Amino acid sequence: MLSPQNRLVLHDAIQPPQGFELAALIGTTYTLDLGALLSLPLAFVSHGSDDNYDPTEENSVDILHALWDTMDRIYVFCEQGRIKGPQSASDLYGYAEDSIIEVAPPTNGSFHPKVWVAKYTAPNQPARYRFLCLSRNLTFDSSWDVILNLNGELTDRQYAFADQHSLGEFWDQLPDFAATTVPAALEDTIDEIAHEIRRVRFESPADVEEVQFHPLIEGDTSPFPESYSDIAVVSPFLSPSRLEKLEQSSRDSILVSRLNELDTLDRSTIDAWSSVYGLAAGAIPEKADGAPEDEPALVEEWSVTDRTELMGLHAKIFALDQGWDTSLFIGSANATAAAFRHNIEFLTELKGKKHDLGTPALFPDDAITDADGSTSGTPDKFIELLVEYDPEEEEETDTDETTLEHHLEHIRTAILDMTIDVQAQHCDDGYYLSLTTPEPLDIETGVGDVEVVCWPLSVQNTQKQISVTEPVEMEFGPLAKHSLTQLFAFQLRVTDGDETRQTRFALKVPITGLPEDRNQAIMQDILSDPERFLRLLSLLLDWDSPTDITDTGEHFWNDDSNYTSTSGAGPPLLELLVETLEKNPSRITQLEQLLRDLETDETSLPSELNSLLETVLAAHRRLQPDD
Repeated sequence: MLSPQNRLVLHDAIQPPQGFELAALIGTTYTLDLGALLSLPLAFVSHGSDDNYDPTEENSVDILHALWDTMDRIYVFCEQGRIKGPQSASDLYGYAEDSIIEVAPPTNGSFHPKVWVAKYTAPNQPARYRFLCLSRNLTFDSSWDVILNLNGELTDRQYAFADQHSLGEFWDQLPDFAATTVPAALEDTIDEIAHEIRRVRFESPADVEEVQFHPLIEGDTSPFPESYSDIAVVSPFLSPSRLEKLEQSSRDSILVSRLNELDTLDRSTIDAWSSVYGLAAGAIPEKADGAPEDEPALVEEWSVTDRTELMGLHAKIFALDQGWDTSLFIGSANATAAAFRHNIEFLTELKGKKHDLGTPALFPDDAITDADGSTSGTPDKFIELLVEYDPEEEEETDTDETTLEHHLEHIRTAILDMTIDVQAQHCDDGYYLSLTTPEPLDIETGVGDVEVVCWPLSVQNTQKQISVTEPVEMEFGPLAKHSLTQLFAFQLRVTDGDETRQTRFALKVPITGLPEDRNQAIMQDILSDPERFLRLLSLLLDWDSPTDITDTGEHFWNDDSNYTSTSGAGPPLLELLVETLEKNPSRITQLEQLLRDLETDETSLPSELNSLLETVLAAHRRLQPDD
């Protein structure tokens, strides 16, 4: 039960069943890392890997191919103001921005669910659905989390499964949460998913007798049973009032949280629980090599304190035993008052026997950490990651630090409340982005020195400071068409004496004047290098050895980047194209679409290469007239 060795990452969890293709993937998250967003389409291409998400020059073609192939079927709803700024600028973030739907946070709360629905299709087969309920945001946070993976097949029944009405209703409501109007095509897709998912026959996990779905929408009634004998709670964030409600009706109670969160509770709250654990030092995972820093500063190296960025424990689990039976809840909700009163959350309930799903399964008596708080060998039980909590003398809270952090959040909220308008305009020397607001930034004065800077995420070193006394009027440019974007970064810094706090986030702002062919311009810029174009060609046509074509490509362009005919250059490429035409003609159809997307008056392929490709496409049209 919840073995640390039974691990699943989102990249693997969303991959289609054998023989099926992705029709739609829609997810929700509180925070969104743009690098993690770029990693999603890599799960659906043959060369995809969850470790080449960084849009460097080396990876740009692989990511571009995945975005071009799949991104129009992927959408992510995230809380407005919670997009994490990347380490470096990239036009590829602009290519993916249509997939981001920001949600205005509810009053005094947060948009906090972490659920995903994927629909897969195959010829002459019923559609397959996959539902994922997680405690993890779409970020590269390296904490311990929990994920529920349910697979099912769409049935032809007229009426919905009764237990799945709430699941369908959540997706029905999703467009209403958006801060701006949802595109009509996406709304149609969500309507279809909301209707069909009520009629999917999901396969229950082992030892699970019943599955129920519980969206929590700003104060919905708690999904927990009114009475239970024992309870186990795993939550990285806690509030005394919620803990009191959870513990008061139980005979035996187990609480697991982060050690520094437990330190914030008073002794009476801790003593009310039978057993209290924190994550053992040896169980805190190290940051993977190459993973982005939690909060890299793009402007200066400033110290960062952000309570939402976690290391260690991030799982949310509620196990409530009732006699021989158990209700196990997993999902996004912490054991806090905000989660059950103000936030939008999602929990999934698994019902089964106590010995399979309940507190004895989660916390068996025969497992314990070493005396020094470290773990021995490879843990295969959840409790082996834990150490018993020993309350220390209460420390005074740093009120100056807390005040500055609250002020940062106030500034973030003030920016979200502003009416921001961005306009793209073409001039003789390129494009310009004008960002304006009708009113100044409305923030409190007298709480330290405030600095707010802003810049488009597609371009490095363009930061400009926002005045806190006058309406905003700033211009960025000249820019190339491929660098136009709706994504703007905001970095906030508050200094009071020797104390400095800063945070950074990105917003997707409304824009007018964005050229319809901006995404084509991104593709053309990345593929202007011959080797990159041939690399994309090899990925698109699914050739096993991309070097077959990239080595040949050295003969296609001379030092002036013009196409030259070389004996021996043509046949390898032609042979590969003809082989693909015979064995995998659908790939040639994709090639034709790619060439249409690249074709503009400004950019064209070398004439002889274009002639070769057109010859293969003409043969494909004759062989596949209805394709």
